[in-house]
Amino acid sequence: MKRKKLLYMFMFVLLSVLVLAACGDGDADVADSDTADYDTAETDDGETNDDETDDENGADETDADNNVDGDRDIVIAFNNNILTLNPFESRTALDNNVIAAMAESLIDFDENMELIGRLAESFEVSDDSLTHTFNLRQGIYFHDGEYFDAYAVLANVNFVLDEGEGAARWGTFRTIEEVNVIDQYTFEFIHNEPFMPFLERLQPFRIVSPAQIESGDLDSGPIGTGQFIFREWVDGDRMVMDRNPDWRDADQIGVDSITYRFVPENATRVAMLQSGEADIVYPMPHELLAQIEGDNNFYVKVRPSTVMRFVMMNQDVEPLDNLYVRRAMNYAIDVEAYAQVVRGGFSSPASSPISELLPFHYASDMYDHSVDTANDLLDEAGFPKGDNGVRFSLTLWASTDTTEIRAMEFLAQQWELVGIDVLVEPMEEGTLSDSIWGQTRETTEMNMWYVSWSAFDPDNALRSPFMSTMHTPAGANANFYTNYDVDEAIMAGNAAPTFEERYEYYAFAQRQIVEDAVWIFLGADDRIVARSARITGGGLQPTGNWLDLRTISVD
Repeated sequence: MKRKKLLYMFMFVLLSVLVLAACGDGDADVADSDTADYDTAETDDGETNDDETDDENGADETDADNNVDGDRDIVIAFNNNILTLNPFESRTALDNNVIAAMAESLIDFDENMELIGRLAESFEVSDDSLTHTFNLRQGIYFHDGEYFDAYAVLANVNFVLDEGEGAARWGTFRTIEEVNVIDQYTFEFIHNEPFMPFLERLQPFRIVSPAQIESGDLDSGPIGTGQFIFREWVDGDRMVMDRNPDWRDADQIGVDSITYRFVPENATRVAMLQSGEADIVYPMPHELLAQIEGDNNFYVKVRPSTVMRFVMMNQDVEPLDNLYVRRAMNYAIDVEAYAQVVRGGFSSPASSPISELLPFHYASDMYDHSVDTANDLLDEAGFPKGDNGVRFSLTLWASTDTTEIRAMEFLAQQWELVGIDVLVEPMEEGTLSDSIWGQTRETTEMNMWYVSWSAFDPDNALRSPFMSTMHTPAGANANFYTNYDVDEAIMAGNAAPTFEERYEYYAFAQRQIVEDAVWIFLGADDRIVARSARITGGGLQPTGNWLDLRTISVD
């Protein structure tokens, strides 16, 4: 790969960091990287719009009584632990959400999911789609005082390119032939072939100070240009960041600090909100909404999301290597009951690995619930019921999150009806992540994993979880699924010049993935966030995966 590494013309040293989102949920969505949501809304004033629903019994934001003293330090209670603050290695929606508050990207999404400039003032794409040019904002500094310019972007991009194909962010830049600094505020990517989702894939790429990259210390908090500055991270407990008084729009930051707390128990998170120990709970457990309904001290938002819930199946493990078995396990699950029992109705059935909120979604109704069909397929596959009524046994992993455990138990009960014995194993988030992403097909011990994937472009929704070149640890294909026709369709869709051509390729890939029963397809989440009435902003961005902290404030 040819790259131009230009000498610094100015004494500016900058560092860039990358954020992933994809999508692995316990409720920890696996985010946008090749090994494992992400984007943020342009604004959120806390008011209802056409795309989100406010709980009608929630607080009146202007008249509500505050239940927390009038300080400007806020606490957000999350159900998952932060796994990394390294923007080049982050894999979950939470990690990406936290990093995005401290390190910004070149471009971003507005509230209508249209691309806008962030650190880039503007951007252009050549007619042949082989050159992307970014005109950068001026007068921006990193938290360490270093100046942001094209050389800082170069340092960040070169870091990923130098890491090579195994790097989490490498997929974003895999078609790059040259990266060029045109002048101090103009940067250019040249591709060796068209990569139509490039701008969308670039959105989660967070820029950090080149000095931080050079130091090699990328795990102790990103040194970015964002509205918050890292203070401390106590693994398994909290992460704290402070308002950046020098941010270009510092007058929009209505809080002094934000503390993220890891609270996996649903009831505990809600109790913290009620007592004033937490200002925001995300996700808000649907089964506990009644505890705060009608209370003017709290405000609730519900929004559809691109978070797709499913079960990964290791196709190297018997009997999951049998297509009839995987199809039978899909037929055995009543996804309407799943939506009610596990998600409290805050879910819609999944008909594809791509969310119906996104372009290029192709719907399939192949797995209408049928216990009879499931039993017939299992018999045909050569797995009759034994004297104890069991055909075979498997293990299902998920996080220790309360809702995740409920989901595992529901799935196990559904499969028991067709003679499949499933042992559920909740695992601490870090252990679970290491047991998935760091493993090869030879070393993995996974049978099945209840998880989620969130994407905002078809490349991220399809290439990393399903292509044969993306088996873990290189990508997010922990199924070890291999179908070369799917590989070709995804790559052709990424390069095709028109929407119609891209849709044709992506639709073929989606159909084949569903027919191959790569996942147990369950549902797409509606996301719920609850907050104290003293908080404005802090809503969900358009895909429903991240909290938007840019306009958050304390009344």
